[in-house]
Amino acid sequence: MKRTGKGRFNIVLGLFVVLIPFLLASTGADVSADDTTSKDTTVTLHKLGYDKDQYPDQAIDNTGDSLADDGTVKAGIPIKGVVFTAYDRTDIYWTAYKAADGDAAAKMKAGQSAVLKAKVEQTEAGTDFPATDEAGLSTANLANLGGTNSDNAVYLVKETKTPDGVSNQKSSDFVIGLPIFKDEDILDKNIDIYPKNMFTTSTLEFIKYGIAVDSKDETKLTPASPLAGAMFVLKEENGDYLSNQNKFDGTTAADAQKFTSDKSGKVSVPDISLTSGKTYEFYEVDSTISKSANADKYHYLANRAPIKVTAKRGAADSKMVLTYTYIEQDSKKETTVIGTPDKDGKYAYTSATGAKTKEARAYNTEVPEPDKTVDDSDVDIDENLTYKISQLIPNDIADYQEFSLVDTYDPQLALLASDKDILATVTIAGKPVSDVVGTFIDDATHNQFTVNFTPAELEKYAGKMIQFTVKMKVKPGAKLAVGIDNKVTFNNDFTPKEYKATVKTYGKQFVKTEWLSGKQLGAAEFIVQRGNSYLQYASKGQPVAKITGYTDTAKDDLVWVTDKDQATKLISDDNGQFGVQGLAQAEAGQPIDYQLIETKAPEGHVILKDAVVFNADNGTEKLAQKVVNHSKGILPHTGGKGIIIFIATGCMLILVSILYFKKRNRQTV
Repeated sequence: MKRTGKGRFNIVLGLFVVLIPFLLASTGADVSADDTTSKDTTVTLHKLGYDKDQYPDQAIDNTGDSLADDGTVKAGIPIKGVVFTAYDRTDIYWTAYKAADGDAAAKMKAGQSAVLKAKVEQTEAGTDFPATDEAGLSTANLANLGGTNSDNAVYLVKETKTPDGVSNQKSSDFVIGLPIFKDEDILDKNIDIYPKNMFTTSTLEFIKYGIAVDSKDETKLTPASPLAGAMFVLKEENGDYLSNQNKFDGTTAADAQKFTSDKSGKVSVPDISLTSGKTYEFYEVDSTISKSANADKYHYLANRAPIKVTAKRGAADSKMVLTYTYIEQDSKKETTVIGTPDKDGKYAYTSATGAKTKEARAYNTEVPEPDKTVDDSDVDIDENLTYKISQLIPNDIADYQEFSLVDTYDPQLALLASDKDILATVTIAGKPVSDVVGTFIDDATHNQFTVNFTPAELEKYAGKMIQFTVKMKVKPGAKLAVGIDNKVTFNNDFTPKEYKATVKTYGKQFVKTEWLSGKQLGAAEFIVQRGNSYLQYASKGQPVAKITGYTDTAKDDLVWVTDKDQATKLISDDNGQFGVQGLAQAEAGQPIDYQLIETKAPEGHVILKDAVVFNADNGTEKLAQKVVNHSKGILPHTGGKGIIIFIATGCMLILVSILYFKKRNRQTV
């Protein structure tokens, strides 16, 4: 466009970074009546918005014609609801133009600068463009002549109403000079202008919670509480990760920008440019607080996005509405939270039903510890023991691919239950279930068996306790007063947890001695009584009548019988040693008093009248209890037949002596 005659204008239109005003060139002469057949020019504004990371640095080269094929224009998004107002600045422009020195370009620059600097009073009337429609279009007719002298019109155009989702800081004023000629004497009655703007950025945020093992009972979990120190990366769905330059520019997960939860648990990604219609995903990465495997405490499932956010720009106000989806820990169901920003970019959150709610939430859970109990921990050998294995089904069971309980028992224990026996005892929350089926793997070679469960079957029971029982016994020959462990390990995807139940068995060693000399005595026989029962050792189901010494009491099974005659005789060996192995030491916290009853004393010794009371201990020789017998000894016999001979002989000797002395006396006389 160029001026070819007096009173016609050379127009230069320019749009740089946001909007650099139109440049108007003129000698200041009016447009004559024969120059135009119209007093107005129809101005159509095409309001375009750009996300922050797509905002064009280059100007839109406005020519007054349609720029529908321009690349920058194509990349823009029409903005609805923007209002522009045109203010007549004809007098200001031409006054500055005429006062300026230099050529026409310098004068135009001075005039334009004066127009942009001139203040718009609140009471000043202007020509309002209608609010832009869904196509971003608004049209108004502006007079070609203006000012007090009806000079060629110059207008300052301002954006006077901006939707909340658009940044008014990027909306610059611009200048239009009318009339405009297409070429030579052809008046351009319709012009198109493409003002651009930047959409407001968004803030993505959610709260990270931790669910820890209860320190007082590690089979249970604590209520959720804010968790600091968890780390995340952000990724476009099926796209790139967010880089440290705050752009989705092909950055890998390893190099992506990291976002860490603060002490309130909040994870925040501020000032981010999102694309309407796209979904963004948060992925957790290893941190000091949480790991995907071998976690010291909290764990997470790798390659699963705990938070997804879909961005959608509102057609009416250009607000970027954010829809979060996540699994709510209480309901175990996918939950939706909708975040809507106000004009200051602060978000209000509502549920899918419109109810007010809090931010979206993500959870880290600690793997709960299994539990194993036994119905008696102070035991006889061969006593039937019932172990109960319990495992809390984690709230995040949906993240698990493995849920196995491995029972590893001491070689001194014997498994008494079959796989069917064990699986038949499975309960959840104390009740049998038909929709959870365990599988049993036996590894007797390693004193181990495994019960596997399918996590998908357990999902509906999240937060409840699964249990089963198994019967075992302590074998003969078990070490005395030493813990015999039965360990359960919870194998899972994240970190194994284990617990053990311990039982012990005891014994007692005795030494038989002579009271006066302290000599050790063999061949004494005893039985052991507890209450109304008597100890019997059995070999392959058959009673063992007698056991000599101490060592061999570790070979056989132990049972209690009510028939005293069926009790096993415990016989002291040549060193006076004998004893019993495989006894419980206490019951209900109180020591058990056993009675040792002597049934046969060593030869030449008196059998014990009273039973010897003892308590089981570690069965060592150091703690051996002495059992003392008295010898019978040698005593005089009184009143027997053998003494008559001695008395008669004595009497005869006395009589002979008397007769002898009498005869002698007569001879002397």
